[in-house]
Amino acid sequence: MLKCNKKGDKRDSLTEHFEAHRPDWGSNNYNLNYYREKISEAREMFKGKIQVKSGIELGQPYICSQVVETLLDSYSYDYVIGSVHKLNKEFDISKLNLGEIALEELAEKYLERLNLLTEWGNFDCLGHIDLIKRHGTEFYNQRISLCSYMDSLQYVLKKVIQKGKGIEINTSGLRQKPKETMPGIDVLKFYKKLGGEVLTIGSDAHKAEDVGRDIRIALEAAMEAGFSYITVFTNRKPLWKKIEL
Repeated sequence: MLKCNKKGDKRDSLTEHFEAHRPDWGSNNYNLNYYREKISEAREMFKGKIQVKSGIELGQPYICSQVVETLLDSYSYDYVIGSVHKLNKEFDISKLNLGEIALEELAEKYLERLNLLTEWGNFDCLGHIDLIKRHGTEFYNQRISLCSYMDSLQYVLKKVIQKGKGIEINTSGLRQKPKETMPGIDVLKFYKKLGGEVLTIGSDAHKAEDVGRDIRIALEAAMEAGFSYITVFTNRKPLWKKIEL
């Protein structure tokens, strides 16, 4: 985490993953005390230079919601992402045998899980809301857009907006097979048309060289979709910052 910030980029939030598909996942894979220590070290090291905020990405929090609620009560996170990485309790979307499922079925099942996540609601933004295209683009040999499933997508996005939540522009798709942000410009425009205002940007970096990567492209996409501001969170309270390129 500290190595990432030596690139000189200002980070609004450093988020760790927490998969909530089974009750014991956190005890085996997530060390909150270690995370607290590293956040404190980073804040002290980069005081006055980089704004270090704490965050967490929750995968399928609606499955083991009590475990997640206990975690959120135990630490004051600045920013909470809600994501769907699994269609069932065990297998990541990346591990699915896509040869056994049609794209339409995959998309609708994924949107059903997004709806469950939005119903649960204790997050600030939905992460990479068209994640299925990360692995589906190459297999199905086509561009994948959730706008092809407009009714289901609209239902989810309207609920996000009604609850005062937002979505994330995730830049990892630009360096993967889709070669575009997640979501793509069509979904961003639709979200804006529905009245969406809360919009964050993340690089989804799993290695230092990807921290902050392609953020400018995401900002340009936000502006193309009609947004003049992006959102940052402190103590889970939104603040809008004007986009300046």
